[in-house]
Amino acid sequence: MSATPAHIDWDVVVEYLMAGCSGVEVAAQLGIHENTLYQRCKTDLGVEFVAFKQEKQASGDSILKKVQFEAAIKDKDRSMLIWLGKQRLGQKEKGEQDIKVDGGINIVFKPAHETS
Repeated sequence: MSATPAHIDWDVVVEYLMAGCSGVEVAAQLGIHENTLYQRCKTDLGVEFVAFKQEKQASGDSILKKVQFEAAIKDKDRSMLIWLGKQRLGQKEKGEQDIKVDGGINIVFKPAHETS
């Protein structure tokens, strides 16, 4: 006698993936083994889980970027404007130096304010 397949709410899976969760995290939230999630993605949706995950995470990333942009522009959030300027436009504080070190470490040096 075969066991009844676990119910997978794919809308819930999509929400977690858009939020940036891994397959292991999603499976844990659903109370199933990650291999079950991966296999069922293929059988239920006809797509490999890796491709499904990439698509949904990209969608979540784009929504997050849009909301950040709206906060900066519509809400005139100065912190978000500065952060987006640095991230997207490569803007830096005056005298700020950005140095990349072996191993992927990024060090930012900012000049001390002069007191004289």
